[in-house]
Amino acid sequence: MLTIDVTPRLVVDPRAWIIRPEDFKAEADAGIKDKIGSTGEAAGSSLIRKMWRTQITNVGQMRLWFGDRGIRVKDTIEYMSHMNRVLVEGCQGTLLGLHTSPYYPYVTSRECSAAAVIAECGISPLEVADVWGVMRTYPIRVGGNSGHTGAEELSWQEVARRSGNPHLIPERTTVTNRQRRIFEISFRDLDHAMRVNRPSHLALTFLDYVDFGDYGAHEWINLSTKSKQFVTDVEARLQKRVRWISTGKEAEAYIVM
Repeated sequence: MLTIDVTPRLVVDPRAWIIRPEDFKAEADAGIKDKIGSTGEAAGSSLIRKMWRTQITNVGQMRLWFGDRGIRVKDTIEYMSHMNRVLVEGCQGTLLGLHTSPYYPYVTSRECSAAAVIAECGISPLEVADVWGVMRTYPIRVGGNSGHTGAEELSWQEVARRSGNPHLIPERTTVTNRQRRIFEISFRDLDHAMRVNRPSHLALTFLDYVDFGDYGAHEWINLSTKSKQFVTDVEARLQKRVRWISTGKEAEAYIVM
């Protein structure tokens, strides 16, 4: 397996906010893991501390700490302004946005729309060429008391039965290692996400959850009728073409439409 060290290419902005031990304690004391299914990784409490504006980031200390790891501390707004192309990936999903989600308080500590993501990066909306809306065939939420979506909750056994995958392993979250909850696709939620983001292109992930026989497919023509109908239904409902489809967990398991 090829391993590439990307550390020399990493740049951290001096305005980045550092999570402190007291932030973890604040979230633990608030009990938000149980209340709203939070990861409890202190992102929210550290953001609150930043909004109080009682502490200033020590740039010199950041340069010393990150420099020891081969990471540069540099103004990323100025740094990106010299690039011909920048790809910005948003955190989590629109339906978890703090300000625009219909499921408050079962949301994250940030706004998750495309506009909010570029604003936090210091990028002008006039510089944006494309907005990609990325969706799953079956949406998920973190395990626990994490709220609901606009559609029925399913079991992983049911998803395995529908897809024909006898070895489907329930997904677990990357931070908390909790088993994820999984739901039917919700066009009510997708309509909301389309209004908020107005994506120029759609990307559909986990098509193999619709039909496991299409796992790893690279061409539209080779997909089953079941999978093709699913994609067609999504396009018809959202009035937008699906431009990219993932068919498995390998990096090369995708179809460009």
